[in-house]
Amino acid sequence: MKKQLQIFFLSLLIPSKFFSQLLLSSFSTFLLISFSFCCCRRRLPLGPFTN
Repeated sequence: MKKQLQIFFLSLLIPSKFFSQLLLSSFSTFLLISFSFCCCRRRLPLGPFTN
């Protein structure tokens, strides 16, 4: 029973680790894109994104 529990927790831990890594990488990518987007907006005040 204890062995089954260990295997169960391990199988839970591995995907969560992978998912957190994926989330972190996608979040950093999103930050990078939004940062460059803001820089472009500041540089081009007459761009199509201005209100």
